[in-house]
Amino acid sequence: MSEIKVLSLDDREVILEYERANLKSTIENEDERRFFEWNAPWREESLEHYLKLGWSVGLWETSQTDTKEGFLGYFIGQVYLFHESMTQTLWIESLSAINQTAKEKLMDTAYRYAREKHLQRVIFPENLSGDLIGYETETLNTRPVVKTSKRMT
Repeated sequence: MSEIKVLSLDDREVILEYERANLKSTIENEDERRFFEWNAPWREESLEHYLKLGWSVGLWETSQTDTKEGFLGYFIGQVYLFHESMTQTLWIESLSAINQTAKEKLMDTAYRYAREKHLQRVIFPENLSGDLIGYETETLNTRPVVKTSKRMT
């Protein structure tokens, strides 16, 4: 059974290690990886911003959420106000997971978290648009938007 935890600045190294390991498997050259990281949504200054806000979540395979062991993925996000006639929107800047099951759990967590806090919608990263089956979606620019007031079955 997996454990969900609201992330804090203490979790920054877990995310950086996870993402750098993923990057190492796709980009061989160390300099190219460093250049890529400068623009990545998970770069250090981005994490410093998002992790302080309390809207970012991590997923672990066990209750040992204070360790790097068993880390399955995360999303970083923030709430912003008064956009397109919506009072509160949860913006997911980045979502990354080791497999489809973990990704779906994180997407569902974002949706449920937003509903629980009475937010009107969640804006997910563009790369997740094909994964939002079962949700009523629309599009904002190229990013999929899920309204939290009604869920399709």
